[in-house]
Amino acid sequence: MYEGIYIFILRNSKTKILIKLYKLNIIMKPINRKVHGIFDHLFVVVFIIAPSIFSFSSSVAIVSYILAGIFLVVAILTDFNLGVLDLVPVETHRLGGLFIGIVLALYAFFPAVSNEFAASLFFTGIAYVIILVNVFTDFNPDAKSVMKRSTKEDLSTA
Repeated sequence: MYEGIYIFILRNSKTKILIKLYKLNIIMKPINRKVHGIFDHLFVVVFIIAPSIFSFSSSVAIVSYILAGIFLVVAILTDFNLGVLDLVPVETHRLGGLFIGIVLALYAFFPAVSNEFAASLFFTGIAYVIILVNVFTDFNPDAKSVMKRSTKEDLSTA
């Protein structure tokens, strides 16, 4: 029934105020689908080179390589500008990206990773970046970028 991200603000620990960010346009979405696709391909490169740069253990490096493969396959199969086969709906891609971001944030605290400071820091940081890219992406195919919309609105009111 509801879509989007919600913030719950507690007042006197009794009243919950629910703010629907997407519908109230509190979050601007400056990333369009094409730029999001570029980020997906950059994530592939980052997951491939990170084990060499940060000297991950073999088990953590394998997870990084698997994530690179997942990001590559999903980017190629998603139904947007840089997708090739258009098999994965954009909404599924968006939810999958949020899911992977949350899982990576939790993965940074697994014993195999938390024992390696660089790996823990890497997976925590990349998790936040993945989540932010998903939150700030305008997945609506008909919408122009936020920057273009705001410029047109400013010009029409002047």
